[in-house]
Amino acid sequence: MTINTDILIIGGGIAGMWTVNRLTKLGYSVILLEKTALGDGQSMKSQGIIHGGVKYSLTGQVSKAANAISGMPKRWSDSLDGSGEVDLSQAKVLSPYHYMWSKGNLASKLTTFFASKAVSEKMHRLNPDEEPLAFQEAKLKSALYALHENVLDIPSIFQTLAQQHHGQCFQVDCQNELDFEVNPDSSIHLAKIRNTDLAIKPQFTIFTAGEGNEALLEKLNLPAKEKPAMQRRAVHMTLVKHQHPFPLYAHCIGTGSKPELTISSHKHSDGSWVYYLGGNLSEDGIDLNEDEQIKVAKETLKELVPWLDFTKADFASFKLNKAEPKTKGLLRPDSSFVQTIQNTAVAWPTKLALAPQLADQIIEELQKNDINALNPQNKTELIAAFQKANIQCSQAATPIWEQLFK
Repeated sequence: MTINTDILIIGGGIAGMWTVNRLTKLGYSVILLEKTALGDGQSMKSQGIIHGGVKYSLTGQVSKAANAISGMPKRWSDSLDGSGEVDLSQAKVLSPYHYMWSKGNLASKLTTFFASKAVSEKMHRLNPDEEPLAFQEAKLKSALYALHENVLDIPSIFQTLAQQHHGQCFQVDCQNELDFEVNPDSSIHLAKIRNTDLAIKPQFTIFTAGEGNEALLEKLNLPAKEKPAMQRRAVHMTLVKHQHPFPLYAHCIGTGSKPELTISSHKHSDGSWVYYLGGNLSEDGIDLNEDEQIKVAKETLKELVPWLDFTKADFASFKLNKAEPKTKGLLRPDSSFVQTIQNTAVAWPTKLALAPQLADQIIEELQKNDINALNPQNKTELIAAFQKANIQCSQAATPIWEQLFK
């Protein structure tokens, strides 16, 4: 059986799910294939912070990355209140602010910069009586700032999108179970699912599989010069399950251009809080094993968050590759990336917050290539066809803190 569809998306992270939503609303028929569960990769392992660019401006200047991401918080906020391009009104916001403090007094240049119009609309300095519970015993030597950046419950984002697109998203290991029939001009003609009689004939295919894009591109047998190159930036994330009754959402900054420590908080199913640790701690620890990383994490918390006791906490860590378009010097890309090869787009959002920007780029590519909505979509028939091939609808992935602290 061959299913005709306007768009085939491979990869069910935030890039794929945001795009399937936008394109469905534009009238396209869309099928999404995901290897495991929706979000089960970089997306579900993110800290959930919708950055507005301030953390990329710690040198005292507005960077290209800061400019690229500056409009994203509003687009996410509009979606979260139900008035935006994607309806996320059923998803949860963990905190409307992400806080920031420094190890010592902020340098006068940086203090002046924080007060400038470039960033003052994105953050404000807190009075002592405004400090959240996690900081009330801190006795900080520096000012505490509130960044106007939502911290999201990422599992609820994927649960919301999975429900909205039930009957469009299916679990298929595309690297091992999907074969492409490619025309002489390198355009994809068919996507055949092995050991089934099911094939998908798209007008246009979009690879949003993160690290999996590399293997998908190999299947097309394209000349090297036509394929966008991918890079991996590895991080070593640490989680702390503890007894404190409050969350903590914050960056601790030092003299460098990146936060020394970034903390987000997530509720475990047993009711306790899990602090999720990133920043320089995660980037500097990539060559450490789990025991070594946890030792450094304990020392870092004792130095930077000395007012909180973690002696009875449970620690865990894991390594993650952040897949991105390759840049000179393997630097972090400033914005999202889309490259079209015939009727296939290869896309990396580079960070969670840039998913709306990436969807805009994909829509532009469809318009440039005259891809219009031609094939009506019946979700009931799609589910029946995939079920006949023993392929199930995709579900939202289990959060990493539930996996590590069972």
